[in-house]
Amino acid sequence: AIAPRQAFGGRSVNLSIDESVPNAEIRLSAAGTISGRVVNFENAPVAGAQITRVLLMDQNVGIPLTKLAPLGFDVPVTDQNGKFSIGDLPRGQKVALKIAHSMYAQEGAAGLVVGGNTPDIVLYQGILLTGNVLTDGEREPVANALVEITRTQPIRETTTTRSGPDGSFVIRLKPGGYDCFASGEEFRGTTRQPVFISGESPVQHVDVFVASAATVTGKVLDAVTSSPIAGARIYLERMGVRVAVSSTGPTGEYRFTASSGPTALGFESAHGYVLPPNAYSEIDLAPGAAYEAPTFWLPPVPEYRVTI
Repeated sequence: AIAPRQAFGGRSVNLSIDESVPNAEIRLSAAGTISGRVVNFENAPVAGAQITRVLLMDQNVGIPLTKLAPLGFDVPVTDQNGKFSIGDLPRGQKVALKIAHSMYAQEGAAGLVVGGNTPDIVLYQGILLTGNVLTDGEREPVANALVEITRTQPIRETTTTRSGPDGSFVIRLKPGGYDCFASGEEFRGTTRQPVFISGESPVQHVDVFVASAATVTGKVLDAVTSSPIAGARIYLERMGVRVAVSSTGPTGEYRFTASSGPTALGFESAHGYVLPPNAYSEIDLAPGAAYEAPTFWLPPVPEYRVTI
């Protein structure tokens, strides 16, 4: 939320299926400004770098500035001296920034205080990663797919891009390990494709595979009382790799959108209950299918008394 003469504010809420948060309250505070400079690894100013996202660290709320641009919000861009300024931020609070430039790898800066002194943010050239989003099996290119590339080491930063008309994408990344995943309205990634940016070559390549989407739904119930169990964790696995994790809501229900094909459905945990007999099962999802999984009936953990 934002209002005249007030800073961006919000709250972070994790919701599961059929769960609601009554009387959600957002408190706005006085607006402040954070200013700084973006330079390259040779300490030369970088012009044209975009501040794509701001995280309000105290509230754990992200402000996707590039997504807000169609609503009339300006995306901060560095000038010829590499300087930038971002207003409408809560004065005195800590924020984290994401900086993007076509000639450099995405960079993040955390722990910056609104209204305080901001150290220079350094961009590195990075390694050029080229890729293709392809259908699983036919290897046909998929256009306009959202590609998420997540660093596997702390901090787990995520960089996003989209595939072009021929299914290809290009992005710059710093050396390290990453997982690549693609998705769209009618398709999902078959797995998280690992790629290691070694830095030994200036260009690396990865193929990311997708398949038609399907849905998986089910329930988790108490085996004694038949009452729903909230907060149980369920996961989907593809080729030995977890591709999604979900939690049940107040009705004990869960829901996944997954790629079609061979998939494993697994039960992970629920506080106060032991694993059900059908804790792990393999299913074959047809394209566009709505698969209803057998109910997970959980026996409560038996009570014990020990006398010493």
